[in-house]
Amino acid sequence: MPRCAFLSTDDLEGFCVYDHLAVPALNDRGIEVDEVPWRADVDWSQYAMVIVRSTWDYQQAPDAFMAALARIDAATHLENPLAVMRGNIDKRYLGALAERGVRIVPTTFFDHFDADAIVRASAPFDRFVVTPAVGANADDVFVLERGADLDAVASTFATRPHLVQPFAEVIHTEGERSLFFFDGELSHAIVKRPADGDFRVQEEHGGRFELVTPTAAETEAGRRALGEIGERLLYARVDFVNWDGAPALMELELIEPSLYFEVYEPARAHFAEAVMRRLKP
Repeated sequence: MPRCAFLSTDDLEGFCVYDHLAVPALNDRGIEVDEVPWRADVDWSQYAMVIVRSTWDYQQAPDAFMAALARIDAATHLENPLAVMRGNIDKRYLGALAERGVRIVPTTFFDHFDADAIVRASAPFDRFVVTPAVGANADDVFVLERGADLDAVASTFATRPHLVQPFAEVIHTEGERSLFFFDGELSHAIVKRPADGDFRVQEEHGGRFELVTPTAAETEAGRRALGEIGERLLYARVDFVNWDGAPALMELELIEPSLYFEVYEPARAHFAEAVMRRLKP
């Protein structure tokens, strides 16, 4: 019986994790699963596949995280592929996708803090967001009014790459839509909305979600964005908002997205079948 590892972290207290729901479907197909922290000192070659899952503290040490993935990749089959995750860890990938015709939320990219440039970039918007280029869990995200004091932003992003985007007010009404693809095939979709008075859609911050049927435009936009990666991936989550009447990409999550197995039971079998197809004989 082949063994796989779900790559996790040392402490998941306070996080909503549902990867265990997919384990029975994998067991039914003859695959054992261990959950292993990414910082663990283990023999990775004992696993037929290591699947990055709930590594939700990677943003605290991104270089160490990528080095750990490189060690795993040298020892066994890593999913998603290392090169894909290297390209996805920095949200400036959105700029590259936009250059290739993928519709994204309007975004300005900064390598370091520049107050005047941020003022210019945010001037058209009543509210805007400053978010780290490498980040997760809505850590160090600022939602500001036009003309707001930037001192806190300056101290956080003095030498740290970041993005400036308009605040998508539609997130409070229509929500953020997430589409999930396993081995290139659409599995399911959800809509996420923040708690009243908040902007964060993650469950850990009070966000709410429900299963939805994606529109044809959303499905096509998801396939369009994934098509730019150039290969079928074990898993992918594509996050959209409705911007000026059409789906606009917020994030293309290819490293450690929550896959929301709890909201759609068939997704567990979809994922297990995708793993089976990608396991080497």
